[in-house]
Amino acid sequence: MTKLQKVKDIFFKDPRGAFFYLSREFFIILRMKICTFFVHISSSLKDIPIGKKCKFYGSPIFNRFPQSNIIIGNHCMFLSDNTNVIGKNHKCILVTTKKNATIKIGDRTGFNGAAIHCAEKIEIGNDVMVGYNALIDDSDHHPVDPETRHTGIAETKPVFIEDNVWLGSNVVILKGVRIGKNSVVGSNSVVFSDVPPDSIAIGNPSRVIKKI
Repeated sequence: MTKLQKVKDIFFKDPRGAFFYLSREFFIILRMKICTFFVHISSSLKDIPIGKKCKFYGSPIFNRFPQSNIIIGNHCMFLSDNTNVIGKNHKCILVTTKKNATIKIGDRTGFNGAAIHCAEKIEIGNDVMVGYNALIDDSDHHPVDPETRHTGIAETKPVFIEDNVWLGSNVVILKGVRIGKNSVVGSNSVVFSDVPPDSIAIGNPSRVIKKI
């Protein structure tokens, strides 16, 4: 059966379902093109370079501290609207909070309502998938010591997420962590130690349960 025959078959068996499904797909694509156009303009004004053929579904929140960097590679995708209806709580958020902080994102990497907070350095490689509501943070925000907790002088350590990593929904990546190439971090995991390449890690705190 050809692709055209399959489409005709779907319409004949469920024309109403097919109509509303295709209508939704049409408006998703239309909104994406409009959002992508305006995000490129606003990011250019904010001095945030975006690579070629990136797609934006809804408007993300990009907030660059003076003399810091947010760099986005080619063919990346940011879902900040209801295109994916599974559990997203907020828009994609990329924020730098100190001078010289750098968020660098490789090519073909996708985010679904994820948040990245950077006070020093966060590097994300190529072909990375970041699930809905994930948080990547290179800072404690507040010291543990009760005497200095309200000073706002917190420890920071760089975060590195290597190529082809998959971070599941609601994952939290804390400061100083390196996620090795091809690894998977399961949903709702809290990661504060390195995950080696080609591994599956899950839990709070996360632990490696098997090799891929």
